[in-house]
Amino acid sequence: PPKRFDLLQKLLESPGIVPKEKLLKELGYGADQINSLEKTLQRLREDFGQDEAFRIKTSRHGYEVLG
Repeated sequence: PPKRFDLLQKLLESPGIVPKEKLLKELGYGADQINSLEKTLQRLREDFGQDEAFRIKTSRHGYEVLG
């Protein structure tokens, strides 16, 4: 789905932690739609399953791709 692909692309393009606010803005979510962003992130993680070569770390400020 487009949102998951766009989220993955943004995470891979940005080194280090990508701020939640930046993702909300760049993916077309409203500032109050953090739950929608988190649900999209959850589905993206499910797409990759238990693959240890690809993980998305959550921090208080944003998300980071590890692996």
